[in-house]
Amino acid sequence: MPTVASPTANPYGPLTTFKTENVLPPAAVYLGPQDSILVSCFSPSLSAAVTVCYRLLTPQGKIITSQQVFTNPASPFGGGITIPPSEGYLLSLTVQCGAAARGQMFVRVFLMGSQVLTAASPIDQLLAQGYTTGRDTVAYPQVAPENSLSGRGWLHSVTIAAPAPGAFWSQTVPAGVRWILKSVQTGITTSAVVGNRVPLVSIEDTGSNVLANMLGPGVITASQAFNLSWFDGGAFQTIGVFMEAPTVRDCILSPGYLIAGNFGSLGAADQFTATQLFVEEWVSQN
Repeated sequence: MPTVASPTANPYGPLTTFKTENVLPPAAVYLGPQDSILVSCFSPSLSAAVTVCYRLLTPQGKIITSQQVFTNPASPFGGGITIPPSEGYLLSLTVQCGAAARGQMFVRVFLMGSQVLTAASPIDQLLAQGYTTGRDTVAYPQVAPENSLSGRGWLHSVTIAAPAPGAFWSQTVPAGVRWILKSVQTGITTSAVVGNRVPLVSIEDTGSNVLANMLGPGVITASQAFNLSWFDGGAFQTIGVFMEAPTVRDCILSPGYLIAGNFGSLGAADQFTATQLFVEEWVSQN
């Protein structure tokens, strides 16, 4: 019997004692027979294979290893799998997607209190949360949970096809993602119709409220052709057939926001080229 202090020597109760035999394994999560693991993945811009691996120590002292591969859909509503493991201690779990770039696939792993999941199923514990890529792995218990807007996002180009003559171009932020607009590259050829075309890129929210107007460095008149660029650090200047101007900095655009080339009055034959938006993308929180 271990020696403990008397109640008078320790009014708060016996001193803590430690076992030297039958010590519990060093794992924080024990899965009961009715528990399950929910692996939830959000990748609105990408459909790709996801690999889930985990190690479980059973009450009989046996280590079970398992690997499951599933294809997560390109959907703003997300996808994933439910794993009803055997009873035991969860030693480790990893989630990886080799095809995803940083910012494309956000993963959340939960311990659920039921193997039959419904909208009302209790979430007993968050095990892991973060972005997974070919080189970044979401892991329990090593990786601290991260916010879906933390770190760098997916840097990529969005092409907007040339609109019909006399029409503006526009692009709506897709469902399930958030953007920071890094740059805009477009071109316009004006007809012989007299008039001043004012280079302007606008950003509107889902209520059609204008959040920002990014002007160009000057007007474009009849029978001219210009290449136009808006980017962070751009100067208001025109050099030959090139115009440049700055963009708004670090403005996070939610799903449904609109980016549009509003150039005032266009002639019926004025023609835009294809437009390139360079954006940084994260999985949306709403």
